[in-house]
Amino acid sequence: EDGAYPRINGALLQSQQFDGMIVSAVGRVVGPNTLQSSDGTNITLDTDNIAEALVVDPNMCVEIIGSAQDATTLMVRLRLVNVLSLAL
Repeated sequence: EDGAYPRINGALLQSQQFDGMIVSAVGRVVGPNTLQSSDGTNITLDTDNIAEALVVDPNMCVEIIGSAQDATTLMVRLRLVNVLSLAL
């Protein structure tokens, strides 16, 4: 979906002030349905609306666009891959 969206982290998602809104979250996919957001908080990703599986790679920073569902869950609408490869 085209447009500009609030960029949130895990703490902002937990505040629930963005519930029902389309938001952007940056972080690392650390599990099949888990994004570790920029503040280190884990966000559960509901991936039922996307055809492809998320690539679990903690060395890759991604931006996820989706709907804030509740204090811990983001329903994924679009995945922007490889914002930054992290050198460890």
